[in-house]
Amino acid sequence: MSKQLTDNLEFVLKKLKILSKDRKVVLSHYETFELVEELREKIQESLEIVKK
Repeated sequence: MSKQLTDNLEFVLKKLKILSKDRKVVLSHYETFELVEELREKIQESLEIVKK
């Protein structure tokens, strides 16, 4: 597995924890939307890596 793909997956896992029940703070709607967009970008990037 490529380093970039591994980094992307670790990033997604870390950010999903922020959205989970285990989070330490509550995010505003805006912050939540921004975080979801970041996650979508990383997943899209990861899919492109896998398709190559």
